[in-house]
Amino acid sequence: MKKSTSRICLLLLSALHIAAFFVLPLGELRGGLASGLGSLAGALGLGEALPETLTGLSLVKQAMSLGDDEALLITGLFAAPAVLAVLVFLMNLIGRGKFSYAMTIIFGILMASVDGFGLVILSDYYWQMGYDVLPTAFALPAASVLMLLFAVIGIVRDGKTAKAGGGKPAKSGKKAKAGKNTDEKVRVNKNDGTITGLTGAYTGAVIPLTSGIPMMIGRDPSVCSIVLEAETVSKCHCQILFNAANGLYAVTDLSANGTFDAAMNRLPFNTAMPMMPGSVIQIGQTGDQFRLG
Repeated sequence: MKKSTSRICLLLLSALHIAAFFVLPLGELRGGLASGLGSLAGALGLGEALPETLTGLSLVKQAMSLGDDEALLITGLFAAPAVLAVLVFLMNLIGRGKFSYAMTIIFGILMASVDGFGLVILSDYYWQMGYDVLPTAFALPAASVLMLLFAVIGIVRDGKTAKAGGGKPAKSGKKAKAGKNTDEKVRVNKNDGTITGLTGAYTGAVIPLTSGIPMMIGRDPSVCSIVLEAETVSKCHCQILFNAANGLYAVTDLSANGTFDAAMNRLPFNTAMPMMPGSVIQIGQTGDQFRLG
């Protein structure tokens, strides 16, 4: 399934943390120090030459060779964000709904705090050792804060529990029982049309559509009468209008991911397309199909 913008940003930000740990340099030795690496390493008790550039991985390797409390602190500061970034990446790659966003918020807070302490260590301890702090090190705390913000946006926009609004159809996610949403049991005026759920969250639901009054399908329950929770559904995905004078329906696609007819031809964007009673439309790639009339 296509990812929402929030999840794509979370994947990119977590990938940045992972790359920073393995390959992106956080610091580099200042000019003129390369010839003195051996003596500097001996004076610091490292026993070996210092690397010309620092990555999270090289910092952890160097710290583990020291084997003291300070080494454990450095290992935690630079390894923990990478581990959390891997978890965030996997959760948003395969996860959906509120849980993955909520866990990303928690991990984002932890990562921002630890990245901030790591930047202090680089700017103080490693600067005294002869390293200049590179922009990558400053970017990591900012990326963690952005990760936190995108997770909050995601939980607000994409993690809502679907619910019906406006015309009060059956709630999204609850399938109508067979025989209880037939045309005979739904009160439809002679000048009304109907929208019938064929597949997906509204299967079996028959929803009256008053002539001349448009009905919206989308993710935003404040403006949509038929509410779908899928991330690929736009806030206002499409509009359906019934005209009792000619008996036709008009469907207007307003989405990023498209509204399709029965043959899976995408309807033109922002154009009212006349459709005969009995026509079938599908909302994006969600599998939610509706029959008009």
